Amino acid sequence: MTKEQLAEILTKHELWLNSESGGEKANLRSADLSSTDLRSADLSYANGLLTAAQWLSQHFTADEHGLIVYKVFGAFNMPPARWEIRAGAVLTEIVNPVRCCDCACGINFGTLDWLRANVKNAVIWRCRIAWIDLADVVVPYNTDGKARCGRLTLLELRNGIVQ
Repeated sequence: MTKEQLAEILTKHELWLNSESGGEKANLRSADLSSTDLRSADLSYANGLLTAAQWLSQHFTADEHGLIVYKVFGAFNMPPARWEIRAGAVLTEIVNPVRCCDCACGINFGTLDWLRANVKNAVIWRCRIAWIDLADVVVPYNTDGKARCGRLTLLELRNGIVQ
């Protein structure tokens, strides 16, 4: 979709929102909005966006203590010096709560499929986000496989290295 096509769709949508002639409800189902700044967008009537709960339940398992997720270190940014990278360590970080930001501060984690596709030669950690800490999990809208949280526990190294 070109910039001009998108502008035309949005113009017609605005007319539709204002009940003006020539307007029509926008259908952005096939639009690639991955680089779009949606921070001030009103998505109240949007459909087709997965909720954080839907995405988490589709991609991760859980145990009696919380959600089991996966993490690598140093692939994109170096971890803070205050983090101890060892089994049993609890990591904390201030998390950016904006779901429109695909990549932002917090403890980033991902699905195994995302890690395999995007990170090479990295050790994968199996981790847990405690139930209470799900309140701070941020899943970007229609993420490609990564999210972030404010606190997580490193459980164990997963067998093998991402190749």
